[in-house]
Amino acid sequence: MPEMQKSDFSFNLPEELIAQIPLPVRSASRLLVCHRNSLATEDRQFNEIASFLMAGDLLVFNNTRVIPARLYGKKDTGGRVEILLERILDESRFTAIMRCSKVPQVGQKILIADGLTVCYEGRKSDFFLFSYEEGGLQQLFAEHGRMPLPPYIQRDADAQDEERYQTIFAQKPGAVAAPTASLHFDEAILRSLQQKGINTAEITLHVG
Repeated sequence: MPEMQKSDFSFNLPEELIAQIPLPVRSASRLLVCHRNSLATEDRQFNEIASFLMAGDLLVFNNTRVIPARLYGKKDTGGRVEILLERILDESRFTAIMRCSKVPQVGQKILIADGLTVCYEGRKSDFFLFSYEEGGLQQLFAEHGRMPLPPYIQRDADAQDEERYQTIFAQKPGAVAAPTASLHFDEAILRSLQQKGINTAEITLHVG
């Protein structure tokens, strides 16, 4: 069997087909159905998903909650810096993906808000290491972070995204990206699943 390559998953997706804002109703999204016996496909609505499941089936939902993981700041030279949280290591250190015109020098501080700075500590594997002298990183991101919309969404995050870039199961903070496959479930669909005898369970897997 040939070795799997990342290129195996590459395909053309025209930009005009990438939704930039969510539909008013979550379950109004489209659903592509592939019939496993014939391999025939058809376009349906996501609110029909229960009709393709049987009583006794089990759906497992991820109850992770996306945190506002993107920070915007400035170097003391005035250059803009975008920091996307990858992982909180402890109360004062975290790793991140960073976008800027030039990587800061080790020890250089990034101004996030009035009187609040994070310090660039160097590389850590494939990511950048930062420290926050004040401690309390959860509070820093909660108060000054923005929702980390994926790169194919070509707009800034707004207040609507604080709700819509979460699943209805979101309970446990920790993800830096939403489990997008379940963004289309709503309470009406959950009721239809229950009425049909379809079982559900939850796990916590922080995405990112």
